[in-house]
Amino acid sequence: MNKASRLILLFGGPTKLSAALGIDVSAVSRWPVREKKVPVHHNPAIIEAARSLGIPVDKVEACLQPYVCPSCDRPMPAGFKLKPRVRGV
Repeated sequence: MNKASRLILLFGGPTKLSAALGIDVSAVSRWPVREKKVPVHHNPAIIEAARSLGIPVDKVEACLQPYVCPSCDRPMPAGFKLKPRVRGV
């Protein structure tokens, strides 16, 4: 069983996970089949959903791919959010 499958099971199925994230159930259903992982841009929303549903965050984080910093290739925490750059005026 891959990490995406384990994550879906933690949330109680693809329908419940997709509802918690506000995305289409077909997208969630593809994660274990085609991609074999959860796309990293969903990590913050998944962590938030786990907290609000009372799902153990440590188990959820074990299923997520680490976000890698584009400038230094250093792994970042699963719940890491990029802050938008503010351009000078």
